Amino acid sequence: MSTIYGYIRLSPKMSDPETLIGQITGYNPELKLFRETGIRGNVPAEDRPQYRALFDALKPGDQLIVRWVTDLGFHFDACHQTLQHLLDKGVIVHTVNQPLTFKPNCPVTNALLLMLKGYANSHTQHRLWAAEAGRDSLRQDKAAWKEKFRGRRANHEVHRQIALLLQAGKTLQTVADETGVSLSTVKRVKAKMQHHNHDQ
Repeated sequence: MSTIYGYIRLSPKMSDPETLIGQITGYNPELKLFRETGIRGNVPAEDRPQYRALFDALKPGDQLIVRWVTDLGFHFDACHQTLQHLLDKGVIVHTVNQPLTFKPNCPVTNALLLMLKGYANSHTQHRLWAAEAGRDSLRQDKAAWKEKFRGRRANHEVHRQIALLLQAGKTLQTVADETGVSLSTVKRVKAKMQHHNHDQ
């Protein structure tokens, strides 16, 4: 017998989260809802604690209800990747914002995934074009170009806080959330700490 699950990422910026939750629970009041809190939207689904717990619980034939595909990833390419992992596991995914159903080994689902992948590629190309256009504009002003690409200076105070939290045994994601930096920054600080300890 299949189980119905729900998943939602709640942001502090949401003015009425209960209404959004109700959109999911309204699909099936008996579903098991996983609520992700305190996690930025750009954090990959596999790095979110509640999503990891959900994914481990899912079995082939289970159903997952989400408000929209962007709850599974910040960009279309992340949405596509997460959906594909769920389908590969045999999970059926329903969205309620716009009623869509993604089923394993389904021609309609394959078409939806191709469209999603197309949006991802288009978005990437647009960002690359916009970045290049911005660089072309800066090249006209040598002083602005030099200022823009001199590199960011390390924030030593934040790095010290990161190191202290890591030494206290906190997880990488917890440290990132408490210091307001990206996960990659925490990983870089940890790598420097390990290199320093190795040299001593």
